[in-house]
Amino acid sequence: MAGVADVSCDLVLAVDVFPFLVAGGMALAARHVAEAGRVLRSGGSLVILNFRAGSG
Repeated sequence: MAGVADVSCDLVLAVDVFPFLVAGGMALAARHVAEAGRVLRSGGSLVILNFRAGSG
């Protein structure tokens, strides 16, 4: 989200990405959440949806 300005979004939507972020290491997942916090306006939402049940 490097190209997104600070406190410029009402919503960050993450669909089916967190299993891959966690697989890359907790630091990567934490960085994603921190970036969402950086770009969200006060009262904004980070919505995490995981429809993918597994890798098989």
